Amino acid sequence: MNGRLLLLAAGLTLLLLAWILRSDGAGSGHPPEQGGAPANPAAESESTEQDSALRSPNGGRRQLPSSDSANRPDPTSDLPAWGRLLDAEGRPAAGARYHWVSRSYRPGARLEIHRSDEEGWLRAAPPATPRALAAYHPGGEGWFPWPGDPTSEPIPTWILPAGGEIAFQVENSAGEPLSGVRFWPRFDAADPGSKQRLEVENALRPTMVSGRDGRFRLPGLRTGHWRFAIQAPEYGELEREVLIEAGIQRQLHVQFETPAHLKIQVRTEQGESAPGILLELRSRSEKPIRGRSDAKGDLVLGPIPPGPARLFDFKDGQRPLAELELQPGLQQHTVVVRHRWSVEVWLEDDLGPVSGAYGLAMDPGAPWRPERWAALAELADSPRSDADGRLRLGPLLPGEYRIVAGRRQSVPAEALVSLHDRNASLRLRLQGQVLRGRVLPVKAKARVSLQFRPRAEESASLSGLISAPKAELEPWIQRMTTVCDDEGRFAFTSIPWSEVSLQAEAEGFLPSEILDWSLQGGTFPEVEMELKPAIEVVLEITEVPQNLSRPVWVQVLDEADQRLGRLQRVDRRGFMHWQRVAPGNYRLQILQDPGPASTLVWEQALHVTEGAPPHLQWPPPP
Repeated sequence: MNGRLLLLAAGLTLLLLAWILRSDGAGSGHPPEQGGAPANPAAESESTEQDSALRSPNGGRRQLPSSDSANRPDPTSDLPAWGRLLDAEGRPAAGARYHWVSRSYRPGARLEIHRSDEEGWLRAAPPATPRALAAYHPGGEGWFPWPGDPTSEPIPTWILPAGGEIAFQVENSAGEPLSGVRFWPRFDAADPGSKQRLEVENALRPTMVSGRDGRFRLPGLRTGHWRFAIQAPEYGELEREVLIEAGIQRQLHVQFETPAHLKIQVRTEQGESAPGILLELRSRSEKPIRGRSDAKGDLVLGPIPPGPARLFDFKDGQRPLAELELQPGLQQHTVVVRHRWSVEVWLEDDLGPVSGAYGLAMDPGAPWRPERWAALAELADSPRSDADGRLRLGPLLPGEYRIVAGRRQSVPAEALVSLHDRNASLRLRLQGQVLRGRVLPVKAKARVSLQFRPRAEESASLSGLISAPKAELEPWIQRMTTVCDDEGRFAFTSIPWSEVSLQAEAEGFLPSEILDWSLQGGTFPEVEMELKPAIEVVLEITEVPQNLSRPVWVQVLDEADQRLGRLQRVDRRGFMHWQRVAPGNYRLQILQDPGPASTLVWEQALHVTEGAPPHLQWPPPP
């Protein structure tokens, strides 16, 4: 009885509080422009001077950050707003996921994803060179070009167009639901920018994977024709097309057939196992399935849609090895291929065996091009020479081959071989210059990079050697990198050019460089490079005085009045400026209006030594 009375009393209390709050809000009498909410939600996008001050702590003025601080949060407690997202009905798109797309963005780059606040405001600062805003909300998604002047008022408002919804039901041929099925929207190959846009949009959308019941739904999808790739573990991949319309849910039922798997035994004409043979299976699937036989000559392909299929030796013409009628489940088949041969290459240069070099077996009449090395470097299973300089190429069909081997940046060595009735072995020597040197102090464990550049006559002669136009030699203008040994020594060999630049770097030290160094007497002399410890000079800006126009600028000068690093712009309090310098004497300056007519606001002389990194404050503490 007492419990019921307590519950009744609590309910009456809550009702009384709700009535009081409602009466206060309705009886305030303030029109919307004096503090009440506007009658039209879309009217919130029109910025007043008072709104701007609330949204942006510095009075509504917003400035793009520099490229190295694009993703650093503002140290103030109330971050400025850079825009606002509304849904199609004019309501704030709270919790929308968004990303500022930079002009320098390339597919595969890391994405910074943020969420809008409860009122739809975008508080994360855009990069220094924004190109567009990409956003996703269950009510819709959008891709908006960046306005011309991002710091102007009013703060831009973007309205997400109403989207549609797609719902998948995935099962196997027995009607059982399939979980863990992934859905991938396909991009339009005819539109060069669609791949980049789709990559960003997929990162903003929820993960598209079916649950235990085989179901998945995605709201807020932009309208239009879509093509989805549907990938199920052990079942393969299907594609479906669907038209998405605003406010309509599309139901899509997907059924996977029980797939076939094919175990293949690859044998030669003599009945021996044939390892390393690349086979291709063409079936009802849109894409052929490829696989390489293992050390025992065995290979398993699948999943494969049941039905007719043809099996090919990928390297040996277009005649099929077998024509099959695949049934659900595992099947076995034996194929006979022509005998293969291999080439064993021993690579050396002026320093001895060459490890980590690439090799190719080419048609004798085919031109070799520098970009071939870049393609090989992207393959995880591409052959490379071991510590003894041994490189094995094969299996190869009988015939004539041009063997090309070398490092990615070096002039390649090559030879012609004939493979008809036996394997071949040959020894190749890489040509080029040798550069030896030492980096001090030894404890730095420095990493040394060498960059080379051709003279005009060298570029022309090499172009004739490798049958490639001069313009295609750009991949050669790259860096060779090595790590110093326990005595700080390093060496480079097979340098194709006679003009190089060296850079040594190590953690806790400033980089040391030798630029545009040329051969002397046909060879490089030994070089000694010294690394100086890097000491961090830190300046903390606690406040910019009101009598100065914002922003101010910070720079560090050495004894020769040369600026170290770049001129740093300061546009807010709490700013930290740091500069890595070697021990010595410096001057730290704060300027107003940088340029020929700059005004010196403050200067501090610095004597920097090891073990005592200076930490300064401006204005100086009293």
